[in-house]
Amino acid sequence: MILHRRLTVTGFLCVDQAAYLGEAKAELSALVAAGKLHYAEDIREGLEIYPSTVRLLTSGGNTGKLILKV
Repeated sequence: MILHRRLTVTGFLCVDQAAYLGEAKAELSALVAAGKLHYAEDIREGLEIYPSTVRLLTSGGNTGKLILKV
């Protein structure tokens, strides 16, 4: 479909912007501290729930960044 519709696809690689990592962390941390930026984490615990946790990645069943604590 991309070729058929003559679309242009451009990627973005984070490593291309590695020089700005420190600056970005400082700015984002300030926004979080000021309450202007919010984020969500979905933390699951235990290696025994690994299979169900991985399924959440494809089903969209998690909210925010999915983290598995082992």
